[in-house]
Amino acid sequence: MIELRAATIQLATGYGWRVSRFRGADDGLPDLILSRGTRTIAIVFGPPTAKQRVRLDALNAAGVLAVAWTPEAWRDGTVAHHLRRQVPR
Repeated sequence: MIELRAATIQLATGYGWRVSRFRGADDGLPDLILSRGTRTIAIVFGPPTAKQRVRLDALNAAGVLAVAWTPEAWRDGTVAHHLRRQVPR
């Protein structure tokens, strides 16, 4: 998942996203928080822990796109789709 995180960070910064990283947090924090304009994406790489799932659900309920991405999400274009999306005006 380290490669997926690095590739996501590189693509996100190329599209103008601000990147906040969290490492080794045991309190359910996502691995990355991306923000650009009025959009925020909270990302867990790989299957989320129980604590991460609770946090992702709470963030989604608050209107933040909170997702768990796997290498399949990179291959099928999900990651690129979300990072390319235009900021709503």
